[in-house]
Amino acid sequence: MAASGSFARLLKSSKAIHIDPAIPITSTTYGGFAHRQDHGLKRPLPKLAVPFVKVSQIDSPYRQTDWVGSSREAHFVKRWDESGVAVGSIDDASLEHDLYASPEMTEREGNMTHVESVDIAILTDKEFEDYLAEIRKRRPQFREFVAQRETDARRLQATQLRGNTAPAQDIRPVETEEVDLYQHATQLRDGMSRVKRFLHEEAPLPPKIQDKIDKESPTGSLHARHPALGLTYTPHSQFDNVVLNEPLPGFYLAPEMLETSAKGLAAFLGTVAGQQGTGLSDPKWHQSRNKSATPGKVDFIVRSAPVFPTDTQSRDRYTSPQDRIKALIEAASETARKRPSRAKRQPRSNLSLVPPKAVGVNIAPTTNINRLAKLQYPIGSSEWIAQNSTKETQPTLDFTRSSRSRPSLLRSRGSSGGLPTRQAKGDPKQRRAADPWTAVRQNKAEDAKALENLLKS
Repeated sequence: MAASGSFARLLKSSKAIHIDPAIPITSTTYGGFAHRQDHGLKRPLPKLAVPFVKVSQIDSPYRQTDWVGSSREAHFVKRWDESGVAVGSIDDASLEHDLYASPEMTEREGNMTHVESVDIAILTDKEFEDYLAEIRKRRPQFREFVAQRETDARRLQATQLRGNTAPAQDIRPVETEEVDLYQHATQLRDGMSRVKRFLHEEAPLPPKIQDKIDKESPTGSLHARHPALGLTYTPHSQFDNVVLNEPLPGFYLAPEMLETSAKGLAAFLGTVAGQQGTGLSDPKWHQSRNKSATPGKVDFIVRSAPVFPTDTQSRDRYTSPQDRIKALIEAASETARKRPSRAKRQPRSNLSLVPPKAVGVNIAPTTNINRLAKLQYPIGSSEWIAQNSTKETQPTLDFTRSSRSRPSLLRSRGSSGGLPTRQAKGDPKQRRAADPWTAVRQNKAEDAKALENLLKS
């Protein structure tokens, strides 16, 4: 009995029981065991030049040990140890020994509020719908929160105008019924920060969703989906994006005037830069309370997502970030107007790319512009219908309320980056005739002409 108990303790403390395929662990052996390739497993491994392996499964269904070499990871750890740099985290005690630390920096760090939020990229469709349902339940509380903030802002403004130090109490408080959440989202720059602050302070998330945020399992994110769903910015043509991709629903919030160009820089899933004459005008607000339940909901087609190249030599003369961004916008505008041929472009060695987060997205709203699509959602009245505009506008779209247009906004239908084609049954001639790419594969001139006719039709 004692022998069985000691064997059980020995087996429980061995690494063979604690092998987790999700956590890669490098193991090795020494001396005569290394000569016999004995790593303490059920069977010896083949002879290796460097005895470092990662075992994912001791016994497979075919009675084999699944392993791969791990010399690269072992050498990396060895080189890091030789550098003498300790790995750790910064704590408050280390600030006392920092030559560049100051009391102001420490106090500012202590006053910062870190708001937890749900990473919607790792949520499944069911979890994302549950999360939206929980958010909708807090809509009345959020109205009260916004009304209180608006009241405080009005009192502070009145106090500053009067030159007093005490807050003005004679200002009429904002009623909850006066708060228009859609108008609040379109007019305030800090609307999203208010939502996060409300979810953090006034109405925290339920335990089921909060546990998903606070889960600190080392294997929790290993099998999660890619934040961009494996999205790559491969150069697809506008013909490919317009014809083969479905329109995506979004909420048109408000236009922003551009001073110098019809194209600009945009953050992914945030403010989207559009072309001249996008066909979207400033939304008109209903005076009545019985307005549409989905105001401003429009389908959009993403034409392209280029990363604008800029000249590095001309960029160096700008010092401030604002001047550099303005120069990038002007360079993108010049490129869009001149449209130089591929042979006249500058060599790639003289170009630099905008950071990945600054992506220019050229959108086409599904209005009657270029007859790409049509407005499929009735917005409530004729005031909501987007009119043709000759101004250069920058539509601001809210894709966060659409479950179909999360990080998969620019997802291509091709599984391996290729162009999908339509196949028809019958002989090869009929299949080639049914292929939509047959007519545009003759030569480059016909390609350009076919694309131009498509956008004009």
